[in-house]
Amino acid sequence: MSAWLYQSTAALVCVMLALTSCGTGEDEEDGDSVVGFGEGGVVLPYSATPVGSSRCLECHTEVSGAEPHHMAQTGSAVTRESQLRWFSDQALARPIDQAADLLVADRPRYRRTDRGVFLEHGDSSAVEVQAVFGSGVHGFTPIGTDGRVVRELSVSYLAHRDVWILTPGQENNPDALGRALVPEDGERCLGCHMTQIAWRDDGLDPEQSVFGVQCERCHGPGSAHVEAVESGLEENLVFSPGSLSPKEQVEFCGQCHRKSSDLDPREILAEKPANARHAGAGLMLSACFRKSPSEATITCTDCHNPHRNIAPQTDSFDDACIRCHVAPDAEHEDLSITSSASCVDCHMGRRASLGDIEFTNHWIRNSGQERRLSDARRHEYMSHMDSVYRDALRAPALGPRARADLYMRSAQADLALGNMGAALADYEQALASGPRYEASIAIAEDFIRMGMSGDAIKILEDAVASEPRLSAGYHKLVRQYAHSGDFTMVERVVERWSETMPESWHLGVTLMSMGRLDQAEEEFERVLQLVPSSAPAHHHLGNVRALQGRLSGAIAHYRRAVEIDPDYVEVRIELGQSLGRTGSEREAIDHLRRVLEHSPDSGPAHTELGLVQARLGEHGDASDHFHRALAIDSTLAKAHWGLGTVHESTGNMRDAVERYRKALVLSPNPVLAGRLAWILATADDVGLRDGAEAVRLASQVADLTGYSDPVVLNTLVAAYAEAGEGSKARETARRALRLIARDETPVVAKLRASLETHIGEEQQ
Repeated sequence: MSAWLYQSTAALVCVMLALTSCGTGEDEEDGDSVVGFGEGGVVLPYSATPVGSSRCLECHTEVSGAEPHHMAQTGSAVTRESQLRWFSDQALARPIDQAADLLVADRPRYRRTDRGVFLEHGDSSAVEVQAVFGSGVHGFTPIGTDGRVVRELSVSYLAHRDVWILTPGQENNPDALGRALVPEDGERCLGCHMTQIAWRDDGLDPEQSVFGVQCERCHGPGSAHVEAVESGLEENLVFSPGSLSPKEQVEFCGQCHRKSSDLDPREILAEKPANARHAGAGLMLSACFRKSPSEATITCTDCHNPHRNIAPQTDSFDDACIRCHVAPDAEHEDLSITSSASCVDCHMGRRASLGDIEFTNHWIRNSGQERRLSDARRHEYMSHMDSVYRDALRAPALGPRARADLYMRSAQADLALGNMGAALADYEQALASGPRYEASIAIAEDFIRMGMSGDAIKILEDAVASEPRLSAGYHKLVRQYAHSGDFTMVERVVERWSETMPESWHLGVTLMSMGRLDQAEEEFERVLQLVPSSAPAHHHLGNVRALQGRLSGAIAHYRRAVEIDPDYVEVRIELGQSLGRTGSEREAIDHLRRVLEHSPDSGPAHTELGLVQARLGEHGDASDHFHRALAIDSTLAKAHWGLGTVHESTGNMRDAVERYRKALVLSPNPVLAGRLAWILATADDVGLRDGAEAVRLASQVADLTGYSDPVVLNTLVAAYAEAGEGSKARETARRALRLIARDETPVVAKLRASLETHIGEEQQ
């Protein structure tokens, strides 16, 4: 096949993952179509049918490596002969390490039978596992089918921790067994894990289908090529992605490895860690790709041999960089950077997402550029993405959901660029295309931010009507009606939500977040009457009790949640916190250590354990846990606060003040502000005092308490005195003394003496 013919067919490469040639049509039961080729994909200028990879490898022995290619294993049928590969007795015994807060009461589990493998929930519901998607290097997700509807099952395997986990993206799915995908999404899912798809009436036909990314998934059906070679024809009649232009090559790989048009613009600007797993999208965002001449830009195959697994220990990925950056030592201020240094380590750092799996971030940048985009750079990226979305909308064979997604992304880019009119037009197109539920919710949120509350409510009502068993729409609808002051509609939506999802605890959480504690309490109690073993309902009812000041009741429900689910990390942390506050420090420590055995990288658990140990005077251990928490997440205000208390207790006031200041920047807190103000007003180290800052902090706390707390006023008095504002100090001291005039308790006597000191100064 000549180069010009490749170029002419390249324009037909499908730019979106929703390929119409996935073999799911009613007339495609024979399994002869290859995913990605034909209508909506690559249209070949010759007729051909599949021959299978084994036929290809008879001649192309150079591409058959010593180990099976991971892409070839990214989809596999689960049969009675193969099921032990994934569902052995040892595998079935693995723990299910899922946040209980996201699950139904009884966790579903896989069970192997003579008839096959089933994901079961309770005694009555089950779905058969028909295939496993994922090579197993990082993990895999089993799938089933309901007729021709693909069901992504709710329990997946995570390899580096050797546990079953909640399938990512199913956090809010009310179906315990998994998510039924709309046909468009199901086609996309199958198309990236299979080479040929054949159906029979009751689901996938494992005998006629070809699982995994085999030779013909990238090179097209091979019969014409075999015939040409055997006949000695000059033209080989085989499709080669390597003959596409660089941009088209990356788009071809991006069918499954994603393109930048598959990402939301705000996810790009926020540098969400999850983006790192989308290699094609990251590469297309890179200046190396965007700004290089089209004929010389970097492609996937510059670094990766598609016929061989990546070998990080031996593969060198720097050659592609050196091709343009011929003198790296001259381009870097750091003299240690030479041609022998690793480009990838600095410019393509690894990021964790999807169950803490680490992915190489293919968005190539200087390390300092991450998460520090200037306004000019943000404008540049949004302008680029706007044009990317517009180009993608011109692609053939876009399904309605994919089209709606692109219009929504284009609208968000328009908003970021200040083009309100264009954004509204794009949102209208997105809504007219029939967006998926999640996109509808995102559009409604954008309308709320634009002050278009009425339009947002209409979108949310439509979303709830389309998916009445999902909670996100109800939650936002309730809050939006409350914000608009229409409490009659609030009650109607609450009633509808409760009737439609009587076993769901999410309504109670929404009511609690709105400060409706009594109503939330009733809701959780109602859920527990229906599902007594709902650990999340016990957890959140405990939270209600804690907010009501009924700590013993909170602890009782936290204990019950832990009894139901011993691995419920969040509730163990809150149980440990509550026990520490009630004087049961040793039991609190036991629970928090249990959390860290299970989740050693839990910053909140390290923080709470540090706080309990600090109260016990175990300052060394407490300090260690605070430092470990901050190493995991430097934005944990509570850990900075706790470390400050350790420094203060050990007399290191300067470091205490530094930590308190950091904590207040991250999360304003009146108690901490008052403590810092007191130190800045009264510290023995005169050089540490700062009267002006002390007055600012103490005044803020006094405002919050309505100048009715004599302890806060005492701090403000000391701050005024340090700032040299004696008259204000005396006036505030008199006000505080009036508040405690009739209280003769020893604690108040000490406070009165402090206040009278300032009055005495006036008399002298």
